[in-house]
Amino acid sequence: MRRPARTVQAQEDNRPEALVELTEFDGGELEKFAKRLDSRYQRCQAKADDISGCIESIETVAGDLFKEWEREADTMSNRDLQRQSLDQLLLHLVTATAPWSAAWSMPEKR
Repeated sequence: MRRPARTVQAQEDNRPEALVELTEFDGGELEKFAKRLDSRYQRCQAKADDISGCIESIETVAGDLFKEWEREADTMSNRDLQRQSLDQLLLHLVTATAPWSAAWSMPEKR
């Protein structure tokens, strides 16, 4: 006996929609909820990806600025000012790369 084309196609297609088509299952409210939930998840994931891209861009710019700061400090003729500048740069680099540790170790100003 030959199977209907719809059934053969559904079996060849390995997606949840294929199972629904094959069984003629109506998911009702649960399926609608799952689709809404998936849609919201996809939107949130897209926003998270956008934010991650922004963070990467900010980190790149910050890195470039720190490199420029270091180059400029190297051109200072006054060694005391150069050392102070490089100390500040180091402090900012440590704070920027580990903000949680800086929050715990920096005394609160009153």
